[in-house]
Amino acid sequence: MRIAKFAAPLALGLGFLAGFAQAETFTYVTIPTDNNIQTGLISTFPTGTFTANNALATPFNIGTGATNFYDAFGFNGSGESITMDVSVFDATDVYTLMNAYTPPSGELASIEFIGTGGADVTYELIGDSDIRDFSQGPFDNNLSNGIAGVNALNAFACIAPTNCLGAGGTGNVATGGGGIYRVDEQDFSLGSAFAGQTLTQIVITDTNNGSDPLLLGATVGSEPPTTSTTPEPSSLLLLGTGLVGFAGMARRKIAMRILKLTN
Repeated sequence: MRIAKFAAPLALGLGFLAGFAQAETFTYVTIPTDNNIQTGLISTFPTGTFTANNALATPFNIGTGATNFYDAFGFNGSGESITMDVSVFDATDVYTLMNAYTPPSGELASIEFIGTGGADVTYELIGDSDIRDFSQGPFDNNLSNGIAGVNALNAFACIAPTNCLGAGGTGNVATGGGGIYRVDEQDFSLGSAFAGQTLTQIVITDTNNGSDPLLLGATVGSEPPTTSTTPEPSSLLLLGTGLVGFAGMARRKIAMRILKLTN
């Protein structure tokens, strides 16, 4: 019963303290581009700030120019790589929007995260596991999430030509085949590898001739800055009220015990 009496004011005070905690910080990554999503992939994919339509709800910055995604590896690009320079302290996750043309049921690319202090984490991109074809068809169409540390899930989907136009089979939305088109998100966990370090580079390497990785966006998640936040006066007042209530109850209980001893 004592816990029940004291829990309400104490929980009130602790609740306001917890409310001052900050959420994950997101940093947009500038990606290399050589093609246009709306003409060369999916006609209705949005530009500007795009929030993944899934449980992660990760924000991405999609370019608005003539080129806004990367597919320059081609079908014979094994061994080629792209490097994106970043500078994010205490990075915890890297989120990407990636699919592929004709992915194999095996590794088609790798993604590496490099930082200061020797921090280095690499993941494989494997068809039917953490990456799949952008078009529902005869190639890999599943996300089984068989790689530890990677969570891949759909971020955007449409049906062509009913709701959008897709570039399947031709690379041009004006002439591509109808069907289901999708853009998927990968959440690559960095664990504690970059704790106290700075993520400086993201490197994607094509490792399989006959397929082509596609990169539409990248965002880095990191621990929030450890700067102190000054609570608003109203929040302090409510916090103080909760703590004072707790102290008052404690004093009354002590007084009642003294009264019983003196009677």
